[in-house]
Amino acid sequence: MKNPYTDSDRLTLCQRARDRAVVLFKRAGEAILSPNEGDRGQPLEDERALLLDTGHLLESLVAQFHVDGARLGNPRQSFLIGRMTLAEAYDAELVRMARAGRLECLMDATDFILGSEGRAWISARDQARRSRYDLALDSNEGLAAVLEELEGMAKRPSE
Repeated sequence: MKNPYTDSDRLTLCQRARDRAVVLFKRAGEAILSPNEGDRGQPLEDERALLLDTGHLLESLVAQFHVDGARLGNPRQSFLIGRMTLAEAYDAELVRMARAGRLECLMDATDFILGSEGRAWISARDQARRSRYDLALDSNEGLAAVLEELEGMAKRPSE
C-alpha cells in the first residue's frame, strides 16, 4: 500500500496529525471493544484501517522532520525494508529534495527583499485559503510566480 502522505507538506502533516490525535484520544476514552464481550481480540476492520493510516501519517512526519541520513524517508532504507520499490523510493526522495530546495530559495529571496516582514507576507492567505508559501512549495512554476511578485516589490539601487 502506497503511503498517501508521502508528498504532503509539513503544515498538512501537522494538521492531519492533530486531527488524528483528537480521534485517537476520543476513541481511547470510549474504550471501543470488539464483539467478543470485553475481549480486545483483533481490532475491528475500521480500527485496523485507522491504525495503518496512522502509521503512514506518523512515518511521513518522521521523514519530514528527521533530516539526517538515517531518517525513515531514506530511499535506501525504504527499499530495503520493502516499503517501496527502488523507483518509488528515489522518486519520493526527489520530490522531498525539490520541495526543500524551493523552500530554501523562497526563504532566502523573501529575507533578501522584505527582511523581517517577509514571514508574514509569505504566510498571508488568499480567498482560496492558500498562501504564497503553499504556492511556492507546490511546484517550480509556483515558486517562479511568488519570486516574480517579490521582484516587483524590490527596491532597485537606482530608485
